[in-house]
Order: sequence, then structure tokens, then C-alpha cells
Amino acid sequence: MPQPVGGRPCYQKVKFRQRAGDSDVASDKVALMQVYLFWCSRGARWKIGDRPNPSCKSFARSPLDYRRPELPNITGTWLVRRGEGADAEWEEDALFRVVRIAPATQ
Repeated sequence: MPQPVGGRPCYQKVKFRQRAGDSDVASDKVALMQVYLFWCSRGARWKIGDRPNPSCKSFARSPLDYRRPELPNITGTWLVRRGEGADAEWEEDALFRVVRIAPATQ
């Protein structure tokens, strides 16, 4: 688990792909994607992005100020980024959810 960001916990999800071959050894896996849920103290909100850095672009954020998000679920409406660059807009998405998943076993 990553170090705290903005004085609060940081959560990480990593998706792996097996390298070519039939091995099930963990070292034969390649990370395809990393996503972080972290606190952005500058914006006073929880953000989801590809780096746990308050200045990185995020694709979702929650305006609710949870001291420590109670996983498995963070309730409330999330704002989701639609579009890119100057045309990007934040829209409420009532269907977007953050849920805890079971850790992968090796």
C-alpha cells in the first residue's frame, strides 16, 4: 500500500497481465495499469488518478470530506471527468462507485 498522501491513507489498485509463457510465478507478471485513490488537500477532496499526486489529472473526485474513507464503499456522488484538455467537464455520476476488492492471491 502506498504512503499517505495529504496526511490521509492512499489506496492502490494494480492490474497485472501474465508474460508470455505458462508460468504462474508472480515475477512473470507485468503491471498493465495502476490507479490510486488519494486525498488532495489543495482541493479538499478525494481523487482517483494514475499517480497519487495532487497536481496530476484525475478522472474522478469526491467532494465529500471523509477523514478515512470507509472501504469497502464510499457513498455519495462522484464527479467524473468527461472529455480532454480545455473541453473537459466534471459531471455527477450517480452510478460511479468505489468498492473494495479482495487482494489477489499468489
